[in-house]
Amino acid sequence: IAALIAGTDEADVDVRGLYDVEPPTRARSGRIVFLGDASHATTPYRGTGANMAMVDALELAEELARAGDEPLERALAAYERRMLPRNRAAVRRSHAASRMLHPATPLGALSRNARLRAANLLAALPSR
Repeated sequence: IAALIAGTDEADVDVRGLYDVEPPTRARSGRIVFLGDASHATTPYRGTGANMAMVDALELAEELARAGDEPLERALAAYERRMLPRNRAAVRRSHAASRMLHPATPLGALSRNARLRAANLLAALPSR
């Protein structure tokens, strides 16, 4: 690791911010269907992005299989109806986790730290 760090040119290091975006109100445009981060960008604080993408793909496949000879439009609309509420809720939970982990005030940081310490103590109880 030390050699990797020593061999890295500072100009090659780029720090970027993490940004929340509002949850989508649509997941498709005609026959173009969005899934994964294209339809629900989340910050990494809940670790749900990849899982949601897999569930999106599964739900889309299920709706397409269920549709059979029915028009494609019905399957895509059904996918969107299933996906949007689930993903909007996940994006909102991610936003809340981001706000909790990055408080804007020192008092907020104290509150966060106390909650995380309490959670660690509770998690350790079953092993005692």
